Amino acid sequence: MNPMNDPVVKRILENPKILELTTPKQLRDILISEGYEVKPLNRGNFKGIDFEYGGGYKVNFDGNGLLSYHPEERSHHKGAYYKMGTAEKGVHRYDIDGNEIFD
Repeated sequence: MNPMNDPVVKRILENPKILELTTPKQLRDILISEGYEVKPLNRGNFKGIDFEYGGGYKVNFDGNGLLSYHPEERSHHKGAYYKMGTAEKGVHRYDIDGNEIFD
């Protein structure tokens, strides 16, 4: 699936502020219902821990797209956050309300 052609992901990538309209669980449920393979994070403190047990999640798109959620616990970015990116747009981090995080 190409993230730039997908309605859900395209809307999020074009306007991250819409993240404030949903919770991480709701977004995960939407991604699953749209047919995405939602996996646990594969690096860091939450490696392999399912969302239901306090871990984060990630979705890879078309080899170069990424949307992931990182819980607040053990965060290096002052709270829970989303990480999104494509080869074309680069990687960006956003807080739960869709505000970009600048380290």
